[in-house]
Amino acid sequence: DTGARLAPMVGVVGATILVPLLGLHEAGVAVTGDVPSGLPGLNLALSHGHWRALLQPALLIGFMIFLISMSAAQPLALKRQEKVHSNYELIGVGVANIGSALT
Repeated sequence: DTGARLAPMVGVVGATILVPLLGLHEAGVAVTGDVPSGLPGLNLALSHGHWRALLQPALLIGFMIFLISMSAAQPLALKRQEKVHSNYELIGVGVANIGSALT
């Protein structure tokens, strides 16, 4: 099962390495283009239209994640006879999202 999942990636990486090494593009092997070197440039979509289109779905997704987090925290707090602080829960979800974006 793992081999079947890795086979396409191994094929692409292998072809990417072998075509220039063996000069296969000169022997008639069709290539789609050169692999760009380096990382792509940073492009922030800062237009008003982009933000407006993303605002409502982002708020809905954030609200759903908060509800899921609170519904998981409530039973755990009841078992330990503790109180759930929704503000701290929201801060924790936000910090976790920022941390996951940076790793």
